[in-house]
Amino acid sequence: YMNDRIDTLDEFDASFIFKQYNRSDKMNDACKIALMKYLCLSDDLKENELNLLDNLVREYVVKNVYFSFFKKMDRQLIVKYHMYDKKFVEYHGKPNERINIVYKKNDDEIAIEEMLEMYPGIYVRQFVIFFGDNIYYEVHRLDEEEILHKDVLVYNDIVNEDNSRYDMINKMQSSLIYYEEKELIEEMKAYHGLDYVTKQLFARV
Repeated sequence: YMNDRIDTLDEFDASFIFKQYNRSDKMNDACKIALMKYLCLSDDLKENELNLLDNLVREYVVKNVYFSFFKKMDRQLIVKYHMYDKKFVEYHGKPNERINIVYKKNDDEIAIEEMLEMYPGIYVRQFVIFFGDNIYYEVHRLDEEEILHKDVLVYNDIVNEDNSRYDMINKMQSSLIYYEEKELIEEMKAYHGLDYVTKQLFARV
C-alpha cells in the first residue's frame, strides 16, 4: 500500500485488513494507517471496530505520529487522546523531502518550520487553536519559492458544552468576540472556580 492506496481504501479492502489484524497485529504501517483512516471516517462503528481504532490510534500517538484524519474519529476517542484542541496541516508528497510550512497566526509574526514526515511522503504540522484564531499558511519545499499548498485554519466550530478548560476558554473567547458581556462574566467566574478547586485538590496531595 502506497499513499494513494491509503487514501482510497474501500470497504472490501478494509474488511480484509480488519480480519488480518484480528489474526495478528503484525502488519505493516501502510495497512494499519489505511485501516485507521477508514475507521476514522466511518460512522456508527461497532464496539469491536471502535476498540480496534482505539488500539491503532494509541499505537501511533505514543510514537508521536499524527494524521489529519484523527479529527474525524469518534468523539470519545477525540476526547481520550486530547485531539479536540488541535488542527492538522497535512501535505502528501514524495518520501524523504524537506518540506517547510510558512504560517502566520492572527497578528503574530510570520514563522517558518519544517514539517514532520509521519509516514513516507506524508508531512504533518499540528497546531493548538482556539475560538476566533486564524492561521494562514503555505507549504514549500526547502529553499524553494513554489507554493505546494496554501490555506487558512480557523476555529469556527460550535463551542461544546463540556466543562474542560479548553472548552471554557473557547466559550470566554466567543463571548468576548461577540460582546456578550454577561455571559463572559459568568464564564470567567466558572473558570476561576474550576481553577480554585483544582489548586485545592492538588494542594492536598
